[in-house]
Amino acid sequence: MSWRFFLDQVLGHLLHHLVAAVRAGRAASPGTSRKKFITAWDTALPVLRLITDATARPGAAPPFTLPCSRHVQVHALRIAADAVRDARIAAGTWHGPDAYRTGGPGDQLLHTLETALDQQIRAHHPDLVPELARQLNAAFAQRTRGQHEVTVNLALPWGANWEPEAGRRQREAATATTALQLLLQHAIAHPPGGDQAPDTVADLVALAELVRHCGTTAVGAARRLYDLHLTIHSTWTVLAVGQRRGLRARPD
Repeated sequence: MSWRFFLDQVLGHLLHHLVAAVRAGRAASPGTSRKKFITAWDTALPVLRLITDATARPGAAPPFTLPCSRHVQVHALRIAADAVRDARIAAGTWHGPDAYRTGGPGDQLLHTLETALDQQIRAHHPDLVPELARQLNAAFAQRTRGQHEVTVNLALPWGANWEPEAGRRQREAATATTALQLLLQHAIAHPPGGDQAPDTVADLVALAELVRHCGTTAVGAARRLYDLHLTIHSTWTVLAVGQRRGLRARPD
């Protein structure tokens, strides 16, 4: 007798016992005898089957829990301000082609921020690379789940209430995934070799997002998609990107 058949019989006896107890509690007739029930049970198709087998499918993605607070953003801006000051980029205000020309202040600013990001990466332990890959996987998983939830709710009668939420989720998810992609690319190109634990990934992501934002803004301005004003103040670092958006950081 196999253990599966034994368990199936045990389940049949247990089920008959429970049914008999319920009938007795209701003062009903005993019903089918145990022998007849078990005979019918043994000839019936399985109602429950447990199968254990190895699988090559990956486990569920971990939840994406990287903080994106104002504190994290300000810390990234502080690193950027220190890098700009140390690079001794000239203070001033530039507009249009003068701001994004090759070798100009915008070009210097972008290279300075990229160098600062690479320096931050190299200071971390090599465990940073798999941690970034894990965070990127979690970010894409959350983005997919969120997009599915938004798509379903937008099609329902209360869809109008979801329109602002849909826009917010799309922006935040795109920001997280693109910043992590850029960060992982830099970490592969400039492998970390320090001893700093990879527990400050949120700060690196915020700095990577700043680099990505400046880079895409410069490319858009160079293609005449919008105007560009860049101001580097002697006491404040102001990255004026596009016409309406700006990022500021005050150095020590």
